Amino acid sequence: MKFVWLWTVLWNILPLSLTAQKYITINVNDIDGLAITCSIINSDQLAEKHLIQLQRKKNNMFETVISINRIGILWKDEVFKKRATANGSLEEGELRLFIDKVQCFTDFTEYRCYMEGILNPTSTQKNLPEINDTVTWSYSDTCTCIGHLGTERTAVIFCKKGKVSCRKESKDYYRKRTKFQFKRFLQRSNSWLCTRSFGVSLPKVILTDQLETRLELQKSAKVGCRIISYHREWMEITSDDWILKIVQEGLKLVFIKHPPNTGVRITNVQDVVQRQCILEEIESLLEKHAIEIVPKTQEGQGFYSTFFVVPKRDEGYRPILNLKPLNIFLQNQHFKMESLRSIIQALNVGDYVASIDLKDAYLHVAIYPEDRKYLRFCIDNIHYQFRSMPFGLATAPIVFTKLMGAIGAHLRSQQISIYMYLDDWLLKNADRMTLVHQLRRTLFLLMDLGLVINQSKSILQPTQQITYLGALFNLQQGMVYPSLDRFLSLRGAISTMVMESFIPARTFLRVLGLMAACIDLVPLARLKMRPIQFCLLSQWRPHVDELDHLIQMDSFLIPHLLWWIERGNVLAGTSILSFRADLTLWTDASTYGWGAHLEDRNVSGKWTVIEQSSHINLLELSAVENALHHFRDNVKHRQVLLRTDNSTVVSYINRQGGTKSAALCVMTWRILHWCHLLGIQLKAAHISGKKNVIADQLSRGRQIPKMTEWSLNQEIVQQIFRVFPLQT
Repeated sequence: MKFVWLWTVLWNILPLSLTAQKYITINVNDIDGLAITCSIINSDQLAEKHLIQLQRKKNNMFETVISINRIGILWKDEVFKKRATANGSLEEGELRLFIDKVQCFTDFTEYRCYMEGILNPTSTQKNLPEINDTVTWSYSDTCTCIGHLGTERTAVIFCKKGKVSCRKESKDYYRKRTKFQFKRFLQRSNSWLCTRSFGVSLPKVILTDQLETRLELQKSAKVGCRIISYHREWMEITSDDWILKIVQEGLKLVFIKHPPNTGVRITNVQDVVQRQCILEEIESLLEKHAIEIVPKTQEGQGFYSTFFVVPKRDEGYRPILNLKPLNIFLQNQHFKMESLRSIIQALNVGDYVASIDLKDAYLHVAIYPEDRKYLRFCIDNIHYQFRSMPFGLATAPIVFTKLMGAIGAHLRSQQISIYMYLDDWLLKNADRMTLVHQLRRTLFLLMDLGLVINQSKSILQPTQQITYLGALFNLQQGMVYPSLDRFLSLRGAISTMVMESFIPARTFLRVLGLMAACIDLVPLARLKMRPIQFCLLSQWRPHVDELDHLIQMDSFLIPHLLWWIERGNVLAGTSILSFRADLTLWTDASTYGWGAHLEDRNVSGKWTVIEQSSHINLLELSAVENALHHFRDNVKHRQVLLRTDNSTVVSYINRQGGTKSAALCVMTWRILHWCHLLGIQLKAAHISGKKNVIADQLSRGRQIPKMTEWSLNQEIVQQIFRVFPLQT
């Protein structure tokens, strides 16, 4: 027999009155205000919204304190305004939450009510015990209401139907702090009373806030097509017709030309382990309501794809639906996503961050019913089709990014700094407590919009050290590093590669891809990739040769590869601080010589006969090297902005070399390594030749023009006069 732990307060407990209505009676003293937010969650269809009232009993009559006809979020302004209507000292009495026409449609429907009290205690007693509990009550087997009320005196909750569960941290913990007694008692009529008795008067009772409970309930949510039931909530944050139509009706596939009927393509995997992996994935998708069985009358029609598996990083296999044949018919477009570089540039030393990961992100989005026939597959003679947007669909990233962009815009309008990379989001704020509140508001919004949080992969507490998009951020020190997983993947790939004499071009490209992911995390990462790129391109033509074309491993390449498996090299980290030039170095070159100036210091030189025959790009880069060496003592441990009128030099400096010119790449390698050893941060910027006057004159061996020969730029002067006309 299950018992319900009963709480009782030493004073002022009102008897429970029973009516035919579904309501909760709360006996609270000295309330200054009470806010309520409720939401209906239904995974299959929209539930009817109902009138919700907070009533107070006065002179044997109930008067409405707050009336909410539209479901709201506790943190929204309109709810604060409704809360304000209840402000003022309320008389001691009974508050009742009256919920009209509560109705549940399916087993997946939940009706949730959350209360937060703003209370003013009359007690002067200090050192009151602090308790954290959650109280849950049920209206029926399929309809659950969960509420929380914080008070400074008493909180007694009566439950109309079902039994009450009171979760607690531990008995010993409470006994040690409050010295209370549990009483296993009292069933009046068909209702349970959940009370607790304390050994001190006027206890402080704080029930755990609704966020924890809602996150707990989300763990069993079905993600398939979930947001289609939240169209009204999406209308509150965006007026974009394209977004709202997808939310309400599902995604309509846009084709360049309609794909043909393929007939039935059966997924046939001989390996027992791989086959079982695919079957388990299909079972999981069915349980999530992401796929459905094709009606018998439609079997064999539409476009069929097949499943295959790829090895996971640790062990096992990952099933993937091969949508490549379908993707060639889809109309796709390029779009800009958040990047690791933009996030690094946005963060500051001392910031606090938190991350939110969405569970099965794409599956939240429904596919328009008429287009589901293009997303079919067959295994064991059972025909399935996706009702949710599947992974592997070419248009899925841009669709999901645009949908989430509406949420991001809404949050940013509330001064919440959020960065979104598909289903992986980062919030930041310089103040920890501000981030706590912003994170709560964000989580409430996401849940109210039907999105399910992947709590195991989210960091829901502010921190200054976090792993995000494969990068480890230490914001206390202002540094960012490759994550350990990213480093181990790279090291494993290289360790296998150096053992072979001939390697497929595909393997080279995979290793270069792992290196490219570290460009913003490893000092001189691009530069260290150049020898590997030159080795590959010297033996493989990208637009001609196959990916399985074998590349001979040159002995000179081994040391450059081994550099990448040393922890000290790859995990050294880079600063998140933005480049801010301490000095500006101006350089120029001609076929006669080179010139440079740094602040009021000038230097120039003449080329030898052999040097004069070099390409002008090489001469321009040599001018940079000569100038840096000459001003060594001035630029050491400084951030230097290089100004040059040669765009090739700008590109090779900023991109740490290139693959078009081996000679330029070698010289860039020499310059940047020298700068790295001296602690010089070098960045280049282009300037027109007309403005690079002093360096140009020095490179030609001419006299430097006097400062009195300078004049105002006429174009800029005219722009100023257009904004600020001359008074006549």
